[in-house]
Amino acid sequence: NLAGISPGPGEPSQTVAISAQSSNPDLVVNPVVNYVSPDSSGALALMFNPGTNGLAIVTVTANDGTVTFARAFNVTVRARPTLSLIPDIMIDEDTTSPAISFQASDVETPVSNLLFVVSSSNPTVVPPANVSIGGLGTNRTLTVIGAANEFGHSVLTLTVSDTDGLARSNSLVVIINP
Repeated sequence: NLAGISPGPGEPSQTVAISAQSSNPDLVVNPVVNYVSPDSSGALALMFNPGTNGLAIVTVTANDGTVTFARAFNVTVRARPTLSLIPDIMIDEDTTSPAISFQASDVETPVSNLLFVVSSSNPTVVPPANVSIGGLGTNRTLTVIGAANEFGHSVLTLTVSDTDGLARSNSLVVIINP
């Protein structure tokens, strides 16, 4: 939010114009300013280009026709990890699925430092502990073993997190036949 906007002292009839510019519009698109003079506040909307990361300097400028005043601030954009889609699978009760390939990566975090967590909508049929993640680098595998003597279905959600705490999740359906 923008606050404390006013024309110069003793000049209440001056119109104040507010603008904003990004030093890196490929990362942070030039901000949208929502301000109507003579309001004392306004808003600044920041938008980021998907799949980008880095630093941009945003400069906000106020001009009352006589005086120009500018302030700048840094905007750091961190990218979430990438995670490919994982196909749904069907296996028989008390068997192990084949290794299912998927890819995961991150532009800021080495792939060896990515954290994988699995949750299950039906842990009676597929406990999260029965899902293993293998592979090296960006090429990974997921293997599922249903709970002993159980059949049914479960939605597994695989979440990958980077060292900045950003995450991406994808889900797959696992059907265990009797």
